[in-house]
Amino acid sequence: MAKREDQQQPLDLDRSTKPQGPVECLGMTFESEDTRRAYLLERLKEEFPELRKRHDFPLGPNGEPATLAEIKKRFEVYLDEKTKGKDPSKIRTVVE
Repeated sequence: MAKREDQQQPLDLDRSTKPQGPVECLGMTFESEDTRRAYLLERLKEEFPELRKRHDFPLGPNGEPATLAEIKKRFEVYLDEKTKGKDPSKIRTVVE
């Protein structure tokens, strides 16, 4: 089959062809791809405990997709935090 020139090429995940030299990512410049990867992984490790506490975090406690019951519980906790000390009869919520 003939290949069309406007077709997208598959993503090349072969790390042997990674760029050498400075790499720009998220407005920052890193010495190399390895330096960038190490920095971002470290940031994820720092932020992960806080991310997991968010009501909209998609994974369950064991790293698998969250069940409906887990999502409901998180949402309930989230609403309780946001409405603490307020008159429940005067609270209105919009979910988009």
